Amino acid sequence: LRAAIGAQLGARRPAEAVRLARQLVALAPLEERHHVLLVSSLAGAGDQSGARVAATACAQLFARELGVRPSPRVAQAVRAPAGGLTLLPDGRRLKARLEIEAGKAVAAAGAVADGLERLRLAVQLADDLGDPVIQGEASAALGTTAVHTVALTNREGVAALRRARDLSQVTGDRSTAASAWRELAFVATGARRGAGALLRQARELAADDDGKLAATLGVEALALIDNGRFEAAAQRLGRSIELAEQANEPRKAALSLTQLARAELAAGDLAAARICADRAQVLVAEQRWTAFLPFVLAVSAELDLHEGRLDIAGQQLACAWTTAVQ
Repeated sequence: LRAAIGAQLGARRPAEAVRLARQLVALAPLEERHHVLLVSSLAGAGDQSGARVAATACAQLFARELGVRPSPRVAQAVRAPAGGLTLLPDGRRLKARLEIEAGKAVAAAGAVADGLERLRLAVQLADDLGDPVIQGEASAALGTTAVHTVALTNREGVAALRRARDLSQVTGDRSTAASAWRELAFVATGARRGAGALLRQARELAADDDGKLAATLGVEALALIDNGRFEAAAQRLGRSIELAEQANEPRKAALSLTQLARAELAAGDLAAARICADRAQVLVAEQRWTAFLPFVLAVSAELDLHEGRLDIAGQQLACAWTTAVQ
């Protein structure tokens, strides 16, 4: 319903947005952001009296049921711009997108908890704004970061990815949809559940985007490696690396190079695996991708063990562990 309200507001259909917002408030009357949406929709429709009544009703409900006042956002929502239907100033859009990029960067640098907090803030800003496109972007970023850094089946992450998928279907945002479907496929693959349909959808949506297609091929290869199909995995990873390089996305290239090293190692080709692992380490260092470093070091250490370099393997594993738990 929140996504539908945002879509109606974006299409400048405030009456329909008001109807949906009333339904939303009825479903979850103690959720403040639902009241903000209702008051904003009423104000945007030119019904200032109705907006004030809704804001007052919210205040009375919260006082009666929770013993608290709603935040100032509810009352502020009464003041919709004359002649326009904007829930919040345009600066909030920029702020939300800045928080998305900052959250991803902070998490990639290894400060996962801080990164996740910034991404949660981005989601909240997007929700306050009521823009389903930015809501989808923020949810996809939060979900992707959570399932890659906290736990594969992290509930918050999976829920955020599903929300991003649903929002992107409403808005027609193929870029966000491709990311959401791919990461849901990653979760399913890691949990050893069927991911074929998810991957097909992700690949179709990513067809015109080399970077996203590179990432999708990487997830396909992950499933193949886990099923012992190393040759097929290597083919996909080789193509993934090419596409990532074409798209100038070195982190995606590093990820696929690391997976390719795993595949070559499992297939017994230690020389090829070493080349890929070394290339991946160079890219990770250049990108200062601390969050991914433990995985690269672990793969490299496994190679060292197979090559009989036990001391170096121990050093790399110790570094991987220390970095991972920081």
